Amino acid sequence: MDWTVKPGEHWIVIGPNGSGKTSLLRLLSGVYPPTTGQVTLEGQDLANYSRKILARRLAAVQQQTETAFDYTVLEIVLMGRYPHLRNFEIEGPLDLELATQALAATGTSDLTARAFSTLSGGEKQRVLIAGALAQLSSTDPSVIESNILLLDEPTTSLDLNYQLEIGSLLQNLNGTGITMVISTHDLNLAASVCRCM
Repeated sequence: MDWTVKPGEHWIVIGPNGSGKTSLLRLLSGVYPPTTGQVTLEGQDLANYSRKILARRLAAVQQQTETAFDYTVLEIVLMGRYPHLRNFEIEGPLDLELATQALAATGTSDLTARAFSTLSGGEKQRVLIAGALAQLSSTDPSVIESNILLLDEPTTSLDLNYQLEIGSLLQNLNGTGITMVISTHDLNLAASVCRCM
């Protein structure tokens, strides 16, 4: 079976728990190698990309939102900049600016100094999406690439208000040209994000 995701498109993979949605996203991100066939990005097998280069093009937002340490929201978002840094390099002013822009794009600027662990489920999801946006932000304005955001069950365990908020956020981000593949069993999310008839 062939499946092509074109730049700027958004796809929603719907299925019950345990149907392989997470495995599909892991295949698309290069975490799982395919047992047959291949997954390509712009005509090249994902296996041909270094993990660092691939991380600049693909960002995944997982279901899990817990952290081992008590990071601030800003620290969480700045972690998205790691694929753009050299070994032992720390984030600079441009990285901070890109993280700030990602926070603004997700409506989480007012949470910057808060501990991630103190946030509500919906706030955590928006912050994780901000981190993914920071990860996809290029520091080279001459580089125009299609960036891909992979989201695994982004509204799991959220109340209806936050589900609608995340759906609206994703629709707005897709409107800016970000390519998305979203896995979900939530038909409300699918309906709020999908613009097809």
